[in-house]
Amino acid sequence: MNQNTVNQDTVTLDDVVLLKEDFGELALGATSTFPPTAEGEYHVVNRRMGRWTEATIHGSWRRARSANWKVLSENNRHVMTHTQVTKIGPPMLIAGEPSWGDYALSAEVRPQSFEGACGLIVRYRNCRCYVSVRITRGHIALVHRNHNAERLLASRGYAFDVDRYYHFRVECLGSKISVSIDGEQILVGEEDEYLQGKLGFWAETPARFAAIEVTMSQAAQADAQRRADAVAAEEQALRASIPQPELWKKISTAGFGTDRNLRFGDLDGDGRLEIVVAQRIELGDGNFPEVNCLTALNLDGEVLWQIGEPSANFQPATADICFQVVDFDGDGRAEVLFCKDLRIWLADGRTGEIIRSAPTPRSRVSDVAGGRPYERITGDSVHICNLSGSAYPQEILIKDRYANIWALDSDFNELWHHEGVTGHFPATYDIDGDGRDEVLAGYSMLDHDGTLLWELPYGDHQDAIGIGYFDAENPDQLLIALSIGDEGFLLVTVEGEVLAQHKLGHVQNLAIANVRPELPGLEYVTINYWGHPGIIAVFNSRGKLLDTYEPIHYSSALTPVNWTGDGQEYLLLSSHPVEGGLIDGHCRRVVLLPDDGHPYYCYTSLDLTGDGRDEIVTWDTESIWIYRANAPVKPGRRYHPIRQPHYNESNYMARISLPNWRDE
Repeated sequence: MNQNTVNQDTVTLDDVVLLKEDFGELALGATSTFPPTAEGEYHVVNRRMGRWTEATIHGSWRRARSANWKVLSENNRHVMTHTQVTKIGPPMLIAGEPSWGDYALSAEVRPQSFEGACGLIVRYRNCRCYVSVRITRGHIALVHRNHNAERLLASRGYAFDVDRYYHFRVECLGSKISVSIDGEQILVGEEDEYLQGKLGFWAETPARFAAIEVTMSQAAQADAQRRADAVAAEEQALRASIPQPELWKKISTAGFGTDRNLRFGDLDGDGRLEIVVAQRIELGDGNFPEVNCLTALNLDGEVLWQIGEPSANFQPATADICFQVVDFDGDGRAEVLFCKDLRIWLADGRTGEIIRSAPTPRSRVSDVAGGRPYERITGDSVHICNLSGSAYPQEILIKDRYANIWALDSDFNELWHHEGVTGHFPATYDIDGDGRDEVLAGYSMLDHDGTLLWELPYGDHQDAIGIGYFDAENPDQLLIALSIGDEGFLLVTVEGEVLAQHKLGHVQNLAIANVRPELPGLEYVTINYWGHPGIIAVFNSRGKLLDTYEPIHYSSALTPVNWTGDGQEYLLLSSHPVEGGLIDGHCRRVVLLPDDGHPYYCYTSLDLTGDGRDEIVTWDTESIWIYRANAPVKPGRRYHPIRQPHYNESNYMARISLPNWRDE
């Protein structure tokens, strides 16, 4: 019998103090160090305040003049206060371990407004799945939340006063959860879905929290430790069975380094990839970036050329910028396409010399994302495709922030224009087999000539799109997977028929790969950002939800990694030595990067050696480090997954990895 269900009337939860927080180690003043911007969509960001983590985020918070959470001095002690009315999220701080089962959470809580609610959290699975104590005007409730569904476990009227603190004690013992205020038991509820989890507190209105303590019995502590040890042993066994990372390259980018704006391509035709580093500059409010400087270098760190003047004063990327490395003329040497000074440019990849340029398309009247401050677009992203049926892609898709997309030929002449909810980055695929690509821009499927074929009826913009044959049981059916923000995850046919939709928060990034080889077909893996960052969802090839996880509290590009060459693919969560690593389809960390001082602000993975296996590239503004597997490639049949071409890199692309084997 599970110990969570026995002897509930006799068990004491006061044997062991697991956490005692008086906020004395935190400095007075604003403690929310992470700005509510899109930086955390694809960068490693710090969301911790001492032992606490900000579990939620929302763009509307940036309008506040100060941070949501602050440490104040009150009556010779530190207290944590929430200062805003921010009903979206809601803002919450969490701590503890997912293995904690039976415990008691004690805290002093002082609501300071009833413009919204505040309270405590227990049995926290993720920032959309937990049990909360909810304090509102004249009322208290115990609520079970599972994503969009809430279930009331217990409630009653209670006259709260904003001028005093209340001493809360929440006891979690098996399926029973009880709430006491100032020593009097007020609520008792039963729920058996969440029997372990972290804890915390939350507020969508001004409120103060102090004197937090978590205790449990010795038996509960032993059970929690056994659960944690079992997870650690399982992950350690997986790590011992596969190669581990070793440092291969270390490249300095001091003076011209960047955020997540690297591109890779063969600039000189020698069969090896080079790197192009782009710095961006803002011409407005974050919706109008353009290239400030480009620097090309090889994998030995030798700078080949530079366009523009580098700056140490650039803001972190919160959007794409227009540049790609692409072989337009088919000679085996890539050119560099970019937007700068309200013009589109093409440079020789070997020398950086300008081949041609032209003004960017004229802005269209729009109220979306800042309207029309410039007569010509700065360019939001650029995508290379084949609209003409030529031997190799020569056409260009360029867009403004959210409302317009243009098709250009390789001489920068306009072919067509479309207005709609464009999303961040389009996807192209020759769906009808005529040798020319169709274009999915946001929710609009366009023929090669810009004719609208169909449109999906969603409002929130699309973040990532993947088109391909993903279902092994229906191998001839082309499918489209989309992450579409607050509308969730979407799977549709190429005719626009919706097969599955899951609203799991603001679904941001999307990977499609064979991360669970025991299942037929490929899996779709998404990760959230706005509102509820870091929640990972795994779906099967027909869009059925398999499981959800929350390993971090920011987003990730989730790049597929062919690390072993045996057909099992992993996902690069981040390059952080503790929070990141490679995860499998069950969110187990199977590879950790060494804690050797490497940069981890940005990260990606790709095959740089040509052996089919991927290297891990991690960087910040000062340097790029590259890791490879520390085991030789086995001879014989080798896994070489098919990926999207390097010339269509984007912070918002779906990362697709299709199974492929070679005999070598």
